[in-house]
Amino acid sequence: MEEGTSNFEPDGTALEDAEEQNGGSGTRSAEISPSPALTCEMCQNYEINLTSIQENERKTREKLRAAKSLADRYETELTTERKYRMDVEKKMTELAAQFSDELKCVASANQKIEERVNEFIEKHKSSMEKYSEQLQDVNHVCSEEQLEEERNAKLALERDLLAQVNHLQTQLGIAASKLSTADAVVLSNETHERQIRDLQNTVAELEAQVKQVQSERAAVELTAQNYKARCTSLQSELDTSEAVQKDFVQLSQSLQIQLEKIRQSEQEVRWQWEDDVENCSGCGASVLKTKPRPRLLLLPLLFIH
Repeated sequence: MEEGTSNFEPDGTALEDAEEQNGGSGTRSAEISPSPALTCEMCQNYEINLTSIQENERKTREKLRAAKSLADRYETELTTERKYRMDVEKKMTELAAQFSDELKCVASANQKIEERVNEFIEKHKSSMEKYSEQLQDVNHVCSEEQLEEERNAKLALERDLLAQVNHLQTQLGIAASKLSTADAVVLSNETHERQIRDLQNTVAELEAQVKQVQSERAAVELTAQNYKARCTSLQSELDTSEAVQKDFVQLSQSLQIQLEKIRQSEQEVRWQWEDDVENCSGCGASVLKTKPRPRLLLLPLLFIH
């Protein structure tokens, strides 16, 4: 834009000078008048500069329009980003307040739990001291007979427990045997299932082969039917050809007979001058006449077949 303006200024001054010279007083106009070549050069420079200025103005407007569109887009994105940041800050503030409240609640609950734990520890200590004193008192009170009874009861309990353990071990052995049998059955069932699957796959393959054979058989039957129809058609054509051949042979024989008759007839006299005939060609009798020769007499021979 600046280049167009700088290029235009000298020519504009020259144009103004020319206009002042043309629009001045009549005496000055008459005295000083620009040459036509100078006027055309000024007009051409003016048009060139005007075109350059308009082109620069158009480019500047396009750049301005693009810059405005880009600024609008950046402003929209900035507004969206600002709104997003405000929402995030608001959410973070709310989460911080909520976390602070929860932290206070947890700290209060933790303090209460610590107090309860300390209280339970104190109670446990006092209970242990109390129970240890009572246990000492009980040990002093228990007599030898009670200890013997307790020992016998303990032995009886041990015997019962040992019997129960033996019984449980026996049952465990039976269960293990049953489990082994069940495992063997399961393994056998798996083997049978595998064999069944293999047989099913084999059956499926055989069925597919049967279907393929059936389709091939149908195709072969269709081909055989086509061949049979073709043979029938060829047989019919052969019969027709034989009949035509027989007719052709008969016609050929008939034509040969006719040709032979024609050949024989060519050897006979077809026409003669009446005065040239002396004897009959059939019986040989004399047919001489004294008449003049007025015309030709044709003696046609007709062959009726």
